[in-house]
Amino acid sequence: MKIFTVLILMILVMNTAAQITFEKTYGTIETEETNAVIQTQDHGYLLAGYNQIGSNSSHPYLVKTDEQGDTIWTKTYSSQWSSGADAVVETSDGYVFTGYKVVTLAPSKFAIQLVKIDKQGDTLWTKIIPNSNEAWAEDIRITRDGGFIICGYEEVNYYNCYHLVKVSSTGDTVWTRRYNWVQSIESQAKQVLQTADGGYIMIGNVDDYTYLDGTGFISLVRTDSVGNMLWTKNYDWSGWDLAYSIAQTNNGGYIVGGFTWSQGAGKYDMYLMRTDEQGDSLWLKTYGGVEYDRGYAVQAMADGGFVFAGQTNSYGSGDDDFYLVRTDSIGDTLWTRTIGGWNREDAYDLELTADGGYVLAGNILDGSRTSMHLVKTDANGLITSIHNPANQSPADFHLFHNYPNPFNPATTISYILNKTTDVSLSIYDTAGRLVNILVNTKQAPGFKSIQWSGIDFRGTKVSSGIYICVLKANNFKQSLKMVLLK
Repeated sequence: MKIFTVLILMILVMNTAAQITFEKTYGTIETEETNAVIQTQDHGYLLAGYNQIGSNSSHPYLVKTDEQGDTIWTKTYSSQWSSGADAVVETSDGYVFTGYKVVTLAPSKFAIQLVKIDKQGDTLWTKIIPNSNEAWAEDIRITRDGGFIICGYEEVNYYNCYHLVKVSSTGDTVWTRRYNWVQSIESQAKQVLQTADGGYIMIGNVDDYTYLDGTGFISLVRTDSVGNMLWTKNYDWSGWDLAYSIAQTNNGGYIVGGFTWSQGAGKYDMYLMRTDEQGDSLWLKTYGGVEYDRGYAVQAMADGGFVFAGQTNSYGSGDDDFYLVRTDSIGDTLWTRTIGGWNREDAYDLELTADGGYVLAGNILDGSRTSMHLVKTDANGLITSIHNPANQSPADFHLFHNYPNPFNPATTISYILNKTTDVSLSIYDTAGRLVNILVNTKQAPGFKSIQWSGIDFRGTKVSSGIYICVLKANNFKQSLKMVLLK
């Protein structure tokens, strides 16, 4: 068992070294801004935001890339008046994004828009969430029943309050709820999660105009499965403090991320606050220097720690840079990374990727022009040498690390040939017994790829364990270890 554990750790280290990393910018017109990113089922990425030329209306704008960050398609979803995409999720047959749309101009009225598209970005349906008041969406999640939950804010008598909408899988409104509405109080929900009991929890910000002192506080709202409030917790640290992201921890509590004026080392600092399952604060940690450092997206890690992304003006190369912070389970810093050059680069979303790395999405401001900016790092938050074997000239035979590794249920094995030759690609167990032959033929030079789904030559699923992949081509032979985990 000890040897098996050591081998898994060794393979994980090897796999980290082989992770794809890149830094890409997307933009063709005057303004294209990112609000959200997801990794898609094909291991590529989908960015959601908006584009705008001059003072003309804005439009929802999506960019689909492959896993190297190269563009597959871009789509602008035109509308008569201003609209945008603030959040996106992937379904089995496409994607759904939500945001805002101006539905009337006299006077102007904003409403929540929900759009379903196919895998090529073509629109399947569009829904406007019915509401007599103005409303805006900030986040969307897929619920366990296959529908969606949307959070944002609604204007009631000139003041905003938390807004929560349950939607069916076909985009029809099931129910809507509002929370934290008080005269002279502004509140906006920024992110929502579905809890283990089928209820929901929202994090957001409250601005109390009754004091007129420029202060704000953070509010956590917990509901049951039909949106009835169970409890709310406010965190007021006497300054201008904002929350933008929430994730569930491995002990049933929550981690909240944002930035704070009243805590920390300088002006704004990034902060993480951990709570128990009732929303009571367990600890608060800040990150940053003497200038402006803002946090927008947090994710909980399998080891109990956290990764946190935003922007820093205290560190880095120029103006704001992408800022990535990795912590342990009590919020103590393990490492920090700044990513960017002399332009202003702000990261607004963060996702964990299938290969154990991170993808950060935001914007880059170059003069007066804003473009979408996407960064893929390895597990250590680094952008290493960018390797794309599909574009590599076949100067030699080579067997690449399989991806993912460890894997379940399938992994992709890639290799490159420098000339036409007989090729054998076989799988063995650790005892040296042949498990399967994946390739046994003559092949032309170039990049090759094949998937193994843990099946032996009899068509039977093999058990968890370590397997050896062996490539033979001409007089060349190379092997690698793979781990199947069930």
